[in-house]
Amino acid sequence: MFGLPVPQQIIDTKGSPVRYWGCRGIDHDGTLDIVHDRVTYAGPEWDKTLPLAEWQGLPFIWWLNKVALPELRRQLPTMPRKQAAPVCERGLFSMMARRAGGYVYVGAWEHHTEDCKYDLLHRPEGRWSGIFDPNTGDRVEITVNRFGAGIVVSYFCEHGYRGIRVKLDKQPDWHRKQGQPPYALVFGAEIQPT
Repeated sequence: MFGLPVPQQIIDTKGSPVRYWGCRGIDHDGTLDIVHDRVTYAGPEWDKTLPLAEWQGLPFIWWLNKVALPELRRQLPTMPRKQAAPVCERGLFSMMARRAGGYVYVGAWEHHTEDCKYDLLHRPEGRWSGIFDPNTGDRVEITVNRFGAGIVVSYFCEHGYRGIRVKLDKQPDWHRKQGQPPYALVFGAEIQPT
C-alpha cells in the first residue's frame, strides 16, 4: 500500500474510510511527480465496475483531482519535512501529506456519517419526497436550477431523506463556472420522468 495511512484518531472518531487514495510521489524540490505504479486506491467493490469517466466523476475522485491535488502542489514548496500535515478538508473528504527523503507520502479519504452517505449502489433506507422513484440507469428531468435531463448513477441519503446523483446531459454554465463536476444531487420532489 502506498501513501499515508488514515490516522488512528480519524478512524476512532469517524470510522474506516469509504474510499481511500494514497501515493508515494517524487518530491523534486517542492514539485510533485506522481508515479502511477506507486498509487493505491481502495473503495466500494462497485467502483471497479464503473467506466473510467464515471469513476472520475465520483465526488471523491473529482475532489481529489480538481481540489486536493492542486492544493497539495500549491502548498508543497513550503510544507515542512518529516511530519504529516493536513492539506485539504472539504466536508467528508480529507487529505494529508508528508515530505521525507525525496518523496511525498499522500493519503486522502472519504468518510460517511450515520446521517449522510453518498454514491451508494443500492437504494438506502430513508424517506422519498417524490412520486416517481427511479432506478440507476433511468433518465430523469431535474426541475430545479435549470439542470435539465440526465441519467441516475447512484443514490445518497442525507438526514433521513433519500436522493439520487444524476449525470447531467448538459451541465449548465453557472454550475461549471463554480468548479462543480457534471452531476447533481437531487431529491424526489426535484425530478420527473423523461
